Amino acid sequence: MNKKILYTALALISTIIFNFAVTNMAALYILGDLGGSAMTGSYSLAYFGFGNCLGVPLGKILGLKYGRKKVLTVCLVFYVLTTFTIGFSSTYPIFIIMRFLQGYVSGPMLVLIASLLTKLANIEERRKFIRSITILIITVSVIAASIGGTLAYLWYWAWSFYGFTLIIAVIGITLLYLLRDISYPPEPIEFDIIGYISLFIGVLATCSFITLAYELDYLRSPLLQILLPLGIVSLAYFIIHSWNHPSPVISFKLLKNPTLAVGLLVLSILFSAYFGMVFLISQYLHLYANYTPLYITIVLGTMAVTALAVMLLVDRIYAKTRLLTLMIGITFFALSCFYSSTFNVEIDFGRIALARICAGIGLALILPPLLLLVLSSCDESEGIDGLTLFQFTRTIASGLGGPIYSTIWMRREVFYHSRLGSRLTLLSEQTSEYLHKFNPFHLTPEQRISEMNVALARQSNSLALNDTFYSMGLILIGTIALILIYRLLIKPRLRPHLTI
Repeated sequence: MNKKILYTALALISTIIFNFAVTNMAALYILGDLGGSAMTGSYSLAYFGFGNCLGVPLGKILGLKYGRKKVLTVCLVFYVLTTFTIGFSSTYPIFIIMRFLQGYVSGPMLVLIASLLTKLANIEERRKFIRSITILIITVSVIAASIGGTLAYLWYWAWSFYGFTLIIAVIGITLLYLLRDISYPPEPIEFDIIGYISLFIGVLATCSFITLAYELDYLRSPLLQILLPLGIVSLAYFIIHSWNHPSPVISFKLLKNPTLAVGLLVLSILFSAYFGMVFLISQYLHLYANYTPLYITIVLGTMAVTALAVMLLVDRIYAKTRLLTLMIGITFFALSCFYSSTFNVEIDFGRIALARICAGIGLALILPPLLLLVLSSCDESEGIDGLTLFQFTRTIASGLGGPIYSTIWMRREVFYHSRLGSRLTLLSEQTSEYLHKFNPFHLTPEQRISEMNVALARQSNSLALNDTFYSMGLILIGTIALILIYRLLIKPRLRPHLTI
């Protein structure tokens, strides 16, 4: 395969990963400019991911029906337009809608690019492609968060989108030029429009319920009372409708293969944990540890650099010991979470960096064998269906990671604030001792109580973050148990080829 095509395709995929993570650190600056609370910071990541996963099935359907290159060209045009216009958002709801549209038009490209390369690459080149994708997921997400946060801190958050628009356009035009002599004629396929509408409503309603539940007080909100049953009914109808459809939007029949089913479940848990971890660390260090984007970049950079180094050292063992390597990687990732659960308000850079190094080792050992395991579980005839299901699962899990773990964090923060604050009455001994510390500073009683409230908020958030990471660690330990049970009861069904 032409290496120029491969590298350009990887560059275009990296722009999608970049745009997903670019608001990670910049979210608080965007909220400050457009209006919103810190509790809604994860929405910009979540709705890009939701749009991405809903756009993924169109890559298969429209690509086969009208031709892959034609659909790729249309998606690129709208991708450039939405990326550029996001910077003109005047309110936070408009910004979220534009992020959703940006994710939606870029979703089909994930399947289109991979299917375009499938006909050009042999097995070894496909393995290199997967290895490159894992490197991009780790590095580009950190780079994107760093660039977005730094630009928002030093200048204006919209420059992350204005400046990147030209880069996307150049990469897209270059890829289309390199593919000019390659023919991909349309293929006959039926577009299950009813199935796709039910999938669209079901995913958007259910994911919106999960994302908005804490902010809108769960089922006390009339909107959420509508979204939850609507999402459940629509998804149930979609699964039943698609099971026997000749050209389903997403082929759930592939999940009859236990290896693929378990692999996708593990993938969804790990991707949501990874992006949830990055979001939590960024928000906590910014809000409560007073770290600037530069220092947060260094913290997250230690994780990315460690992951790259380990990935290069152990590259050759993935193919032979996939499950063992995967479980070792999850163990390191879980250890990072458990160690992060010991942090307190006096946290220092060294302890944070050590936890990120441990997480980097885990990521390096998790992603390559996991992707190889999932993508080698389908027959050659199931290639594009398997790829669509894989990308759909990955993008929706990535989008839900931030909202799920930030909700756990905020709920635990309220719990600790209530428990700790209940003891701090004006007549309690603890209150008197704490306020007595301010005597040398000659503060008024109101100022002393204000300082005590700030300290209470910091302590509550620190304890809540500890609980969140501890919960994440327990979930990862449960994932290891799931893999062990699967391995003891079921023999993996793997093929020597790859569907990508």
